[in-house]
Amino acid sequence: MDAREVLQAIESDPVLRAEARRVILTDELLALPALVQENSRQIAENSRQIADNSRQMADNSRQMAALVATADQQRAELAELKSMFARFMQGTSEVLERIERTLEDHTRILGDHTRILGDHTRMLENHTIRLARIEVRLG
Repeated sequence: MDAREVLQAIESDPVLRAEARRVILTDELLALPALVQENSRQIAENSRQIADNSRQMADNSRQMAALVATADQQRAELAELKSMFARFMQGTSEVLERIERTLEDHTRILGDHTRILGDHTRMLENHTIRLARIEVRLG
């Protein structure tokens, strides 16, 4: 049998063809179709994961934009609160200054009244003594 006849026999007989493959091809080459199929399955799974990741990234981007907008709004509100607090503190400072001046005035007036009361007390004591003397003389 020549080479052409051998090839014809291999092509026409499936059992012989399978046996020839097993003998001629290495185990790695024989396993190649299964590897290609597994790689195709993994590529499909990776494609699904990439699509899921892309959707998640889009969701994350929308959420991040909402968070940035909220942070911007809170910064603006905080700036307004700081401004309001500064005005409040200025007003409070002015009120405290007025209270301090009023307290100083009242302290001075109280001192004056205390001195006047002391003077009047001494005058009353003197008048009481005089009145007692007059009563003794009239007596």
